[in-house]
Amino acid sequence: KIDEAMGLVNAFDPSILDSKRKLHFCLLQQKLIELIRDGNLESAVEFAGSELASLGEENPEFLNDLERTMALMAFENPQLSPFGDLLAETQRQKVANQLNGAMLESRGMKTSKLGQILKLLLWSQTQLKDAFNSRTAAAAAAA
Repeated sequence: KIDEAMGLVNAFDPSILDSKRKLHFCLLQQKLIELIRDGNLESAVEFAGSELASLGEENPEFLNDLERTMALMAFENPQLSPFGDLLAETQRQKVANQLNGAMLESRGMKTSKLGQILKLLLWSQTQLKDAFNSRTAAAAAAA
C-alpha cells in the first residue's frame, strides 16, 4: 500500500516527495516496518539496503530512525521490543498525517486542528476499548 500511496502522491504533485526528503524517508521507513510486521525479513533487509541505506548516508538525521526500525528484526516478538512503538497503529497514523499535511500544503491549504483532534479522540477510544477487551478476556480466562 505504501507504493500505491507514493504513486498517488506523485500523480497528485510530483514535487512533494522530491522536496520533502523527511516525508519520503518516512514513507520508505513505513514500507520497511510493514515488511517486518508481515515477517518478510529477507525482503526487509533487501529493501533497507537498496532503498534506505543511501538515504541514511546522505541524511545522518535519518540514521537513528533507520537503526530503530532495523532493530525490530533482532527480536522474536518485535511488538514487545523496546522499538515496538514502530509497529503500533499510531506510527501509521503519524506518517499518514505527515503525507496529508504535505499534500494540503502543496495546494496552499492548512490541516484542520479540529480534524486532527477528532482523529486523536477516535484513536484514543479504540485504544481504550482494546485495553478493556483484553483485560476482560484475561479475567474470564483466569476465572
